[in-house]
Amino acid sequence: MSEAESQEVEQLSEALDEVFAEPEEVTGEPAAEAVEGEAEAQEDEEVDVVLEGEEEPAPQKKMPRRVKKLLDRNNQLETDLETQEQRNAQEIQQLKAQLAQNTVQANVSTGVMPLPPTEADSNYDTEAFTQAQTKYQTDMQSWMLNHQQTASQKDAEATAQNQREVQEKTALEAHYKRADTLKVSNYDENEAEAVKSLGRDMVKSIAMVMPNSARIINYLGKNQDKAQELVMLNKTNPQAGVAKLWELNFNLKEVPRKRSKAPEPESKVEGGGGLSNIEKKMEAAADKGDITLFRQLKKEARAKGINV
Repeated sequence: MSEAESQEVEQLSEALDEVFAEPEEVTGEPAAEAVEGEAEAQEDEEVDVVLEGEEEPAPQKKMPRRVKKLLDRNNQLETDLETQEQRNAQEIQQLKAQLAQNTVQANVSTGVMPLPPTEADSNYDTEAFTQAQTKYQTDMQSWMLNHQQTASQKDAEATAQNQREVQEKTALEAHYKRADTLKVSNYDENEAEAVKSLGRDMVKSIAMVMPNSARIINYLGKNQDKAQELVMLNKTNPQAGVAKLWELNFNLKEVPRKRSKAPEPESKVEGGGGLSNIEKKMEAAADKGDITLFRQLKKEARAKGINV
């Protein structure tokens, strides 16, 4: 209650005290003349004859205007206060409902399963609790649908990732088979140099896409100036860089190297007619699909003079 309203209530209280105050008691004996005059007035006073119980009520003392105004104002304040309390209660219920709705929507969007409502959440309002239960069922269905869609999406992404990995593995295996047929003894060193110049991602893309990938990577590894030209071309004009790769793919050829007079190495190590230890390791690496280990063992075998 504001200060002005408090003052009005105080004024009303004072005014009511003035109106309904009891008359002051008169001390001492009444004058004889007053008693005699009152008796004479009662003897001369005219009367009405009425049935018992039908007497007209005694006239009430008229309320002063100021007091009536204050009473009306007090009644209006009480009415306004009651109305405001009702509005506040409604707003509280609406805020609770909105909070519950926002919480459920957030749970649905974030993947958290919504919780069932309780009667306390609805302030033990039967109608509000029924509405909350209906909404909970709808939100639960939405959550389940969203959960299923998310799970399906994750499964699809995992399947696509597996397919990409299989395709990548297949493409790289095909590339290294081409590299094995390429009659270049130091191919691994040339590929390592190409990775230094071009970057691992670009070399990997060439290996997976270009039909003559082994020739291209071997050529760029041996010719660092050509590799740097391709790097700059990809930075300034990527389309021209792709065109250059296809040009190398179609134009690079294998030219027989002049034979040296050194004798050919033995195909097998001395002392056994079966597979050497390193060849067994190569077979095991091939069975596991470990291309990197396979090529490392192959390089070691050639260095020891074993034709594999």
